[in-house]
Amino acid sequence: MRNVPYEVVDVFTTTRFGGNPLAVITDARGLDDRLMQQIAREFGFSETTFVLPPEHPRHTARVRIFTPTAEVPFAGHPNVGTAFVLARLGAAFFGRALGDDLVFEEAAGLVAVTILRAGGAVTGAAITAPRPLELGPEVAAETVAACVSLAPEDVALSAHAPCFVSVGLPFVAAELASRAALARARPNLDRFIEADAALPGQTALS
Repeated sequence: MRNVPYEVVDVFTTTRFGGNPLAVITDARGLDDRLMQQIAREFGFSETTFVLPPEHPRHTARVRIFTPTAEVPFAGHPNVGTAFVLARLGAAFFGRALGDDLVFEEAAGLVAVTILRAGGAVTGAAITAPRPLELGPEVAAETVAACVSLAPEDVALSAHAPCFVSVGLPFVAAELASRAALARARPNLDRFIEADAALPGQTALS
């Protein structure tokens, strides 16, 4: 197997080993789906990105995002981290000039990215989600509560019922009744798996 170039970056932090880690495979040409999934599983981060030449010449790159278990169509911190890494690598990528306004091709659509700089140094990136906000099906308060080890009454219903929301990657959004409930919340993997199986057609609850 050939050597594959990669960078590891901590996103949403200015502190080494802080934030949310991300692995960026900066040239994923020649890797098939199986290898990408194996590499993402080996890193074990919440996401790993694989950068490929764009399908449209006006775009910057095609970016695929994998968790340790599956490919996802879009996510925020992988785009910020990938843009940061590419901007730090230099002014050209896949033989094309790389400016401060990037466009990534992803399964959810096109992701516009603006590189942020301070004194000429790359400091971060701002992204625009590939889709407008979409509201999906409601989810029972009992289901949400079980997934985070709370009682159903800890889920507030006064503003809205728990429901799927998405700008490219569906999540369940729910309001809790108090900060105390939020402090008690703990993920329950078994309940997540049960809920995911009971909600066919939706992206896995997370």
